[in-house]
Amino acid sequence: MAKGNMILGYLRGAIGDIVFWRAKGQQMARARNRAPANPRTEYQMTQRAKWADVAKFVKMAPPRFFKYAFEGKGVSLTDYNVFYRENILRSPMMSRTASANPAYPALGNFVMSRGSLQSIGAITEYSAVTLDTPFFKLAESNNVTIPSETGRTVAWLTNQLLALSPSRYRVGDILTFVKISCNNFGTPLAYPELSDYGYSFEYYQIVLSLSDLSLVKSRLGGFARLNTLGDNKLLGISFGSTSGSAGAVEWSSDLKATCMIHTRNISGGLLVSSEELTVNDNYALLTEQALTNSAYIQQVLTDWRSAETAILQGQSLESASVVNSITSLKLYNSGLVYQNLNEYTIPKLYNIEFEAFEAVQINLSVTEPDKMSSNQFTVEGIEITSPDIAKLSDTSIQFAFGCDVETAPTDPVVIKYNGETIATLNFL
Repeated sequence: MAKGNMILGYLRGAIGDIVFWRAKGQQMARARNRAPANPRTEYQMTQRAKWADVAKFVKMAPPRFFKYAFEGKGVSLTDYNVFYRENILRSPMMSRTASANPAYPALGNFVMSRGSLQSIGAITEYSAVTLDTPFFKLAESNNVTIPSETGRTVAWLTNQLLALSPSRYRVGDILTFVKISCNNFGTPLAYPELSDYGYSFEYYQIVLSLSDLSLVKSRLGGFARLNTLGDNKLLGISFGSTSGSAGAVEWSSDLKATCMIHTRNISGGLLVSSEELTVNDNYALLTEQALTNSAYIQQVLTDWRSAETAILQGQSLESASVVNSITSLKLYNSGLVYQNLNEYTIPKLYNIEFEAFEAVQINLSVTEPDKMSSNQFTVEGIEITSPDIAKLSDTSIQFAFGCDVETAPTDPVVIKYNGETIATLNFL
């Protein structure tokens, strides 16, 4: 149903097959497509898998965290639109099953903000030495000495920043410290179980003030502290509650990611610094696996290609096995193999020089072979007999069937699992 004001001349919504909306003050209309194309191409599934990871990362962040995180976004763009645009190319892929799992986290080396204030960044190496924990450089000095624990207040830090970098900082500026962690996450999973993965997205803020006598460390939740580098020439904040080996363990254990964002309220909105996440080795390794591991990527693409089954239809998304790839495909003639085809990703089109054949065996890499049955397979284009499956290992099965094909089929032979095409045999 369309809504609006006919007197003022604008509508939004639909009337029949006409959809109305407004863009930049103009009334727009288009025909509704009641049967949108959904070819499930590899490119389309890849984009959906990347979109799912970006969308879930935003969803698992604190509400409104990314509001105003990107300066200069157009009026027609939402905060999520801009975050998506900034991060889609660097995002790992996430399966539909993982996206629907409320506890499973989304990870990636994401851009967290972009704007006109000077970037803080994070130093992880100084003078060719790897630091125990990331260091957020706030200012440079010939020599700055941090006071004793009780003197490390917001007021002291504000005084130092205004003195060392008067053109960069102002009273009222905000420093937002972000700490992301996950303590029960070993490898990227296309089909994760419903369990607690120990994910947390926390942030702590310091508002620069000459009168705030609260401790900087307490303002940062105890997860970061004032520090200096290079014989007291750099003043900043280090990740972690302590330094040395204990701090190194605190940063390197589990999955950790962090950043610090500088913001300033002005009459026209909010100025922000451009920042992206700095991650520990475990986080970096897992993200790299999600970006490059071919077996995981194939599982994700297969999951996005699969047909969705409603839970109330008797089968949830988590209850079905998923076919990952074809290990081999064999056609038999008089008990002998006349075609023995190699491993391929799915769906695969084979062009085959025709000879009469009487049986077909296809070996498949799958996620849960014990959940598969022969009645989940269909073969189109020829009559088949005695369809059967056999479990070969914990990650593979064999589907076989008999047939009596004396002449080349006029239509391609299509092998499907749960309605999704695995292989198409086109006989020449």
